[in-house]
Amino acid sequence: MNRLRPLALFAALPLAAFGALGPDAISERLKEIEAYPAPNGWPLLCTTGAPVTVYEDYICPACGERTRWAAPANLTPSAILQRMEATAAQLRPQGLEVAVDPSPLCARCAGLPCEASLPDEAVVNATGERVRVTGHYRDVYVTGRLAEGKAWISRRYVDASGAVTARRVNVRSAPSLDGDVLDMVDKGFKVEPLPASPEDPPEWLPIRFGGELVRKFPHGLLTLVSRVAGIAPKAGEAPAPAWIVQGVRTPYRPDDEALLLAFAKGARWVRLPIGMAEQPLKVHLPRLRTLLGADTARVIQ
Repeated sequence: MNRLRPLALFAALPLAAFGALGPDAISERLKEIEAYPAPNGWPLLCTTGAPVTVYEDYICPACGERTRWAAPANLTPSAILQRMEATAAQLRPQGLEVAVDPSPLCARCAGLPCEASLPDEAVVNATGERVRVTGHYRDVYVTGRLAEGKAWISRRYVDASGAVTARRVNVRSAPSLDGDVLDMVDKGFKVEPLPASPEDPPEWLPIRFGGELVRKFPHGLLTLVSRVAGIAPKAGEAPAPAWIVQGVRTPYRPDDEALLLAFAKGARWVRLPIGMAEQPLKVHLPRLRTLLGADTARVIQ
């Protein structure tokens, strides 16, 4: 049985229609969202797969320190900052005072526990191959380019034109689920099929792959050649710039953009970006109150 949205008791208006936004106006809008007749026990369903970790360096404009972050591809410092700035640009015309503070991305400025330095290059002892290190040296990942390389993708997710038909499809180093994941492509991406070999399973499509091949080496098989200046936050730390909304500073969370935009547009429902169904905005009132400075009991970080 399908759930139907309750009828709205009043028309939703953008915040700009109410003029300047002070604490009283924001508080009134939050009360309206809370009073909206939507179910309180709405299920929060997530259908995400395992994230693919990538490494990205952030160079602090204040102190010049290099911080190497390990994060899912959609949560790297550059990806987060791009979305936050785009969201802030949409919110300002609606009457909200919004700024983005990137300083927590610098491990030194933020005082995060870190590794002392970053590896740069190493040599594979058995072959003499020189490789570039992109992970923490105690958990070493190295990358090398595949010039006109070959990889495989499931035929199930590629149409006759070579376009990928599903989200987040793995490109593998071998024609089986045991092959290493070399890359992940999204719906609409065009692959370049290669002629199949007699030994290739029919359910796997060979494709041309020139991306970065990521391999993991045990520490003892490498000899460190050089290090670069910089630090890497220890496992468990995640990049989290800060919002400054109406003068209140709050560390970033991945759903914040959708929540703030829905609030500013006067919406009563919100669709979160990570595979979730549309939900009543009132489900997320605690986070909205925090972002907008309406949660006066908390200590602002």
